[in-house]
Amino acid sequence: MLGKIAKKDPERSIKMIQLFARKICNWVVCDAMGMQGLEPILKTQQQKIFVLAKKYNQSTDFWQRRFSLVLVEWYTRIKELHPEIKKLVKAMENDEEYYVKKRVVWIKKNIEKVK
Repeated sequence: MLGKIAKKDPERSIKMIQLFARKICNWVVCDAMGMQGLEPILKTQQQKIFVLAKKYNQSTDFWQRRFSLVLVEWYTRIKELHPEIKKLVKAMENDEEYYVKKRVVWIKKNIEKVK
């Protein structure tokens, strides 16, 4: 549903992501919302997505911290964006939460694939 809205109204989908991000309660919702929900606007709304990722990267809610990396996952295929993504990852390398740790490992592997 979010993906359909994103195609027609990217601004609305960004606002919806901000609203829904407060209620993430499991990895399935987190990953689906961050990857499939925003897929139609990943290329056109890169700057706004990175702003959200930076915001959620500092959250006290571990699902939002994980979400910050999910938001930038697609961009790991673009080598020029690796320094910015690595800053987000570095901030969470010592995170205690299991689901955050898993996302850190996953995104590092995806960055390595692009070299």
